[in-house]
Amino acid sequence: MGADTVAALASIGADITMIVTSQGDIVDVAYADESLDRYDLDDWVGRNWTATVTPECREKIEELLDENAQSGNTRRRQVNHPTQGLADLPIEYSLLSVEGLPYKIAIGDDLRRMSQLQQQLVKVQVEL
Repeated sequence: MGADTVAALASIGADITMIVTSQGDIVDVAYADESLDRYDLDDWVGRNWTATVTPECREKIEELLDENAQSGNTRRRQVNHPTQGLADLPIEYSLLSVEGLPYKIAIGDDLRRMSQLQQQLVKVQVEL
């Protein structure tokens, strides 16, 4: 199976898929949910991944890159992407290496719905 095929398969079921260099520079971003358009994800291309997250999450991106360099895979980490005029975009990422592909594949799950549910739960608890 070729590297392009593996990258395409990796994006199936992911909310956000990014192709990044081993230094964390974003080469490409893909997503299917049109509601993510307002977060300007396409503007991330050409930037370093750490520059797209909140300051307290930058270390998590560095940990993903370091762990991937050591083992080729990573555990999942939640980070927040700030966007002017909107609530932060919470995404949970894992990072994969694919033999024959010179880049890493970041697989991200959109946690906006979970975050909304948690906020509703806290609101109900406070009201009780």
